[in-house]
Formats: sequence, structure tokens, C-alpha cells
Amino acid sequence: MKSFRLLICAFALLSLVACDNKPMNYLSFQESKDDYWGLIDCNGNVLFADEFENEIEGVSDGVLMTTDDDGLYQYYTVAKSPKFLCGGYKSAGDFYKGIAPVVVKDEWIKFIDKKGKTVFELKEIEGKQVESVTSFHFGIAIYCLEDDSHGLIDTKGNILTKPRNVNIHFCTTDKFYYGYSEVIENEMLVVTYDNEMVLYHYKDFINDKQDKAYCELDFYNHDVRFYKNSDYYCVSTDKRHMIMDKDKVILTTPRNSKVDAIYNIMGRHILFSNEDRDRMGVMDLKGNTIIRSKYRFLAFMDERSLICTTNDEDFKMIDIKDNVINSDVDYNPEVYSMEPLFDDGIACLPNDDDEFYFVDKKGESVNNETYYSVCELFDNNVVKSDFLNINKFISELGITEFGVGGVTINNTVGEFVEFDNMDSDSEIDATDYTYEDEMEFSRYIDGIEVFYFPHFSEYIALNAVSEYGGESVWSEGCELTKLTTGFYLRGKYQGKGDVIFNGLYDFFFEKCEKFIKDDGDASFRFSNKKDLRLIYNKEENFIALHYFNEVNE
Repeated sequence: MKSFRLLICAFALLSLVACDNKPMNYLSFQESKDDYWGLIDCNGNVLFADEFENEIEGVSDGVLMTTDDDGLYQYYTVAKSPKFLCGGYKSAGDFYKGIAPVVVKDEWIKFIDKKGKTVFELKEIEGKQVESVTSFHFGIAIYCLEDDSHGLIDTKGNILTKPRNVNIHFCTTDKFYYGYSEVIENEMLVVTYDNEMVLYHYKDFINDKQDKAYCELDFYNHDVRFYKNSDYYCVSTDKRHMIMDKDKVILTTPRNSKVDAIYNIMGRHILFSNEDRDRMGVMDLKGNTIIRSKYRFLAFMDERSLICTTNDEDFKMIDIKDNVINSDVDYNPEVYSMEPLFDDGIACLPNDDDEFYFVDKKGESVNNETYYSVCELFDNNVVKSDFLNINKFISELGITEFGVGGVTINNTVGEFVEFDNMDSDSEIDATDYTYEDEMEFSRYIDGIEVFYFPHFSEYIALNAVSEYGGESVWSEGCELTKLTTGFYLRGKYQGKGDVIFNGLYDFFFEKCEKFIKDDGDASFRFSNKKDLRLIYNKEENFIALHYFNEVNE
């Protein structure tokens, strides 16, 4: 994560600060612009300073994570004098009870101990490659396979749940189905089906106790948020908010001029905004207003004190009864590198000199020190495999000198439309296309997105009169005389372009009579007098096969 210094108004900070409930032990910081990075805790105590050239990205289980000059991840001890543990990883996660997921270039996912020794590997499950895995939280990790199915494993690599065609997420302090935050606050999982989210305790999900679901939520009509230091969560619809714990609904309040958005729950107090979301206030768990919605900016320092302003300029500290504790807090919302950090009554704020300092709940400086840059540490939660079984990939693509995956240069338009309908949400037919249309569809093969994209040398769609209210006419029996593009590969194969290009080149080289190869470009002539061109464009990040039915001698 990089530190950015932006211009931003106090109102824009409302949603950012009020939703920031992540428990933090340390922050990454620079004392001055040219200094290296160090660690400071959320009370303003410096563990070490000016130590690492690259920003410290995470701290977990007594281990910190940073990167070397090649962008590879390294682990060090969290100490006044950090000691190197292990490194050289293309992708790396957080430690949990002494183990963490990592990936070395061109290898499978593996879990290591703090000395870098492999504890176990995660290659395939039920014959399908493991594409990614999360770090461990409360003893479980979530894996994702090449077909986008998900399941759970334990800290020994045992499969706790077989892969299922659902999405599984840890509950977070943010709207969990957006996946912005990776903060784990409890032992709950969100299981997302086609249009429904179900909240489970992880043990109930492992034991397939579907009747133990905490709640079932419509994906499109519910907004769910969890909160630090609170036993409550909020389920919102377009008409009402429900404050809930694991057993029951505690409070139901309508979305109206009084309460439009719920931002935070601290102890037994709720931070809310009005209908226009330009003023904020506080109510209790019974729905009684404690502080009316009059502040343009309002955020908890702890359950009994808050920081606020009414005019975006004069910031002050107040107690839960709206009494002023400190009427002059040095805070400059226009200088912003990260949302202000609040933890147990201590906040890190930018001042009018564009520097950061720590204040207590009375608005007084904690250590009388200022810092050039301070950055929050996020959980490094997802590690992605860097291994590609190129032979398996080519086999599953179904590549021949005639075409890809059953789509060939000899297919009729009607047949191609049938291929399209195989994965389409709604049935289409050839008459749905017009002269200007480009026919395409995509599928995932071995975790890589494949775009089928044919062009025709003679357009079969006749659209001459469509501009004047006529209809397009197709001749579905007409065979393609020339298919100039077979397919594109793009997206998930990033970083594997060289492997795929060389693998495809070797495959076609064994079948061709003639060939020409250049950097990122190869052409082949087959015994059937068909031509094929293989293109690898690194800058635009795609690989394409161009099939030619007509050969110019």
C-alpha cells in the first residue's frame, strides 16, 4: 500500500473515518520525507525508525512483511532491531500460529514456518488447481479452485469442506460482499450464492448445519456491516436498518430524515447520518437520540468521546452528552494521506503543517512528536498461485489446427451461436445480430479467460435496409469462408504470457509443415493448407490465435 497525499473535504471523510473500525497494533511511518520506514504503535510509541527502504505492509504473529528492490516479499521479526527470517516470495500472506501462505515464482501455493521451511503445499483439490488461498483466521483458510469454486482448509492442510460453487468470505468491518476490507473480527463466514448471502458461524458451515444460519440476505437489497469492539452488526435495506446480534434483532429504525445511514457502533452507541448524509449524530440501542444530527464530521474516539466539526474547519472533542472537552483540535482535513486512525481513545491526525501526530481523547498531543507520513497496515489475506500446467491448459483448450474448443473455421453461423448459448444467460439466435455486430463469447478454462471472437470475410448478416426500419436477414446454412480470429486470452493469465506463448508454439510446431517465428509472433502452415498465426502482445496484455481458411500461395 502506498501513501498518497490528497486534497479532500471533511464531508468526504465521513464514510471513510466512520467505517474504519479495524483493530491495529502498529502503523508504518516515516519521520521525514527521505527517511526509511519504521513501526509505531497506535499509542504513538516508536518501536523502530528509519529501518526499511520500502514500506512495511503488514504485521502478524510477531512478524512484519516488506518487499525488496525486486518487489519480492520478505519477513522480519517485530523487534527494536528486526531480524531477517525468510523472503523471495512473489506473493505472501500473514502468519497465524507460526505458518503463512506464500508463492515462489512459477510454483504452487505452499505454507511455511517462520524459518521459511515448507509445512505443506496446496496444489490440487479433486483434480483442480488451487488458484488462491487466504491467510488463516481462527484456524481456517478459504481456498479457490480454477473453476471458481470455494472451500475451507485447516492449519494442517486438511480439507474441511469440499469445493462448492459458491463464494465464501470472512466477515469484515466493511460491506463484506464488496471485499474492500480484509479485517477479520469474528468467527463468521459469508456464503454468497447466485443472489443470496447467508451468514454462518464457520463451525456450522463446516458441519453442513444449514439450519444454523444466522441470517439469509438478498444480495441486491441488503447492505451488511460489522463493527469493531461490538457484538452487533447492521442489516440495511432501502427502507430500514436492523441492528442485530447473533441471537436477535436489537433495534429496527426506518430510513427517513432522522436516520439514513448507520456508520459505526461503539459499545452501545450508534453513529448515524441524516437523509442528506451531510450531518451526523448519535443514538443508543433503543433508538433514542443522544446527539442530534448536527455535525458535518463525527467519529468515535471511544464509546464516551468523539471528534467533530460543524463547519469543516473548527474541530473539537466532545463527550457522549455533547459537552465540549477541547474546543481547538489541530486537524487539517485538506491534507490527507489516509483516513485518520482511531484506536482505544488515541487518534492519528494530520495537522495544519501537513504532518501527522497522535492525540488522546482530550485532543492533546500524546508524545509531542510529528511525522511526515503514517500508513495503516492491512491484512495480507489472499495469496495466488503462480503455477500453470501448460500441457493441461492446452489440452483443456481443445486446440487443433482447425480451431479452439470445438469452434473451427468450418462452423456455420448457426453453430457458432449455439456455442454462445451454452454459457449465455439468455438464449439468442442468429437473427439477433446485425451487420455491425461482432460475435463473441468467453469461457474460463483452467482459470484463464478465453474469448472466442470470429470475423467473416463475407458478411452473412445483410443489414442494408435496417436503417430504414427493415430487418436483418441471415443465411444460417452458409459456411464461413474465412475465420480471421480464433480466440484471445486475457485477464487471469497475467505473468504467464511467456509460458503460454512458448507452450502453444511447441504444440503447433510439431504439427506444421512450415513456420516463421519472430519475437511474440509465429506463423504456421499445415498439411491441410490452412494457415495459423500466433500473436503475443505483451504491452496490450493478450494472446491471440488467428486461423485462416484461405491460403495465398
